[in-house]
Amino acid sequence: MNKDFIKGQIDKVTDSIETLKHTHKLDYDINICVASKYATAEEVRFIHSQGLRLFGENRVQDALQKQAQLTDLDINWHFIGHLQTNKINKILPSFNCIQSIDRLELIEQLDKKCKAQNIKKDILLQFNSGEDPNKFGFSINDQNNLLEQLENYDSLNVKGLMLIAPLIKDEKQLGLIFDKTKKIYDNFKEKYATLTMLSMGMSQDYKLAIKCGSNMVRIGRFIFKEG
Repeated sequence: MNKDFIKGQIDKVTDSIETLKHTHKLDYDINICVASKYATAEEVRFIHSQGLRLFGENRVQDALQKQAQLTDLDINWHFIGHLQTNKINKILPSFNCIQSIDRLELIEQLDKKCKAQNIKKDILLQFNSGEDPNKFGFSINDQNNLLEQLENYDSLNVKGLMLIAPLIKDEKQLGLIFDKTKKIYDNFKEKYATLTMLSMGMSQDYKLAIKCGSNMVRIGRFIFKEG
């Protein structure tokens, strides 16, 4: 583990976020979710020592093995990968929030499992605002139906939206996708005052996402990958 490199990269991200907040007069917190699928348990422990508390994992089994080595730390674990319904029971006790709720079937099964265990679970709704056939998520046209359907699932706390943007280099086109997602978020916030998270932006595009209204960015490769 190259601690100096990791610390330097974290500092670059936090400094750039503070600069963006100042430049664009943003008066709200912007959280870094460390996408730690690239990280060992030791690296997570080191990053935690640098003050970051929010970590996102993509793969269930890898995450559970990592978490077992870090039970002494106050980590806010988010699941950010595609979730199969047969893995729900495995992740329910281990994650504070599931960001990647991308279909009604998953909502139904998750609510059912939560009811059986008499618990509530924070979730984000994953939207595919870029209409990328290679990405999971609800379409823009699903939002009104979703707003109606969600009333039926009282074991789930809808805390916000998540977007995985398509890998495109056209910043203008990408900005339009971020703007669309922010509008959907605002639409949902009118009904759900408890919405607080717009998880939008990754290593390659987090600065643009913040300019478009994101208040949570998922940073992995930038922190861990040298060269």
